[in-house]
Amino acid sequence: MGTTVSISTQPLFLPGTFFIMVVFVAYFLYQMEPSQMQRAIAGAMQKLMGTALAIRTSVPMAKVFINSGVNGSGLASMPLTLADGVSSLAGYAKFSQSI
Repeated sequence: MGTTVSISTQPLFLPGTFFIMVVFVAYFLYQMEPSQMQRAIAGAMQKLMGTALAIRTSVPMAKVFINSGVNGSGLASMPLTLADGVSSLAGYAKFSQSI
């Protein structure tokens, strides 16, 4: 196709980098035993697994939703199509502003 695909990361712009640095600082600051650190990490990972599934599925869907307006078929984006559908179902509503 004549195109190249590349990827680059900037670790200091990733929130995970700071979380890992905080773990190391806390380990030394609070003079933790390795078993205490292991329990803390295991507890955090248990809680993280519950949210990881939701995040892993919602982020790609949000990307599709955001980029749905970029298409060659001339269709409206998903937000506009959904808003149009809801307005058709809800009917006309008159909102008054009182100042």
